[in-house]
Amino acid sequence: MISKPRIVALLRDQHRHVSPIIEALGDQIEFAYDEEWDPEKLLQIGPDLVVCVNDFHYRVAECLEACGRSRIPTLVLQDGILEWRCQYENPGFGAGGAACQHQPVMADKIACIGPQSARQIARWGNLDKIEVAGLPRLDQFQRRHFRERATPGSRILVMTAKKPGFTPEQVGITLQSLMDVKCRLDGLTGVEVVWRITKRLHTDLGVDNRFSSAESMELAEILDRVDAVISTQSTAVVEAMLAGRAVAVLDYHNVPRFVPSAWTISA
Repeated sequence: MISKPRIVALLRDQHRHVSPIIEALGDQIEFAYDEEWDPEKLLQIGPDLVVCVNDFHYRVAECLEACGRSRIPTLVLQDGILEWRCQYENPGFGAGGAACQHQPVMADKIACIGPQSARQIARWGNLDKIEVAGLPRLDQFQRRHFRERATPGSRILVMTAKKPGFTPEQVGITLQSLMDVKCRLDGLTGVEVVWRITKRLHTDLGVDNRFSSAESMELAEILDRVDAVISTQSTAVVEAMLAGRAVAVLDYHNVPRFVPSAWTISA
């Protein structure tokens, strides 16, 4: 009898990134989460494949290196769009003197969310590690039937990434951009505005906030009721595009953007 492949995911949270894969493969695999990130214990399990979402954590990198020495294949899943500030202006990565994310990829392969991300990550010295696999957590999102837009712009969703900035200065710039947008939209008649922004920013803006979780299905329900979207750089921009909504990217930081959009609000 052929044994089932044994897959171990080095995850303490972010389970939604791999849960669609587990559901799709069902009883074809043996699957387990590893929250300890201990290389010796991981090798004792004897996995056929080790998966992670982010490979920059020191303990995760140690596990990946141990797997490499034992010839156990490893795969990192890209968790969202590439964003300039996260890479180069984040004290946790480039701005703090550390290596930027995916430079290099520590696993044997990286599952990229699309060709654009694959090209960029390949340019960072990972040409032999690239696989375009999509973003499993958006599978249900893509299968959802969204209503057709009514009058474009009659109901606008304004949203931000989960992190509005990686430094106090960046957060201040993002807040200023939101204040300007609010001032502009408040002056329009016949326009309803829905806010889904990082918690605490809504207090500064004095608006009701629809953000309850970072789940795609929660966002999908909101997108189904709006006609257009204004958003800071975030994977939510892609989700809005998948829903067929007009999207303008709000970017007062004026940094290079890895994900293009038809409209940009930059000042």
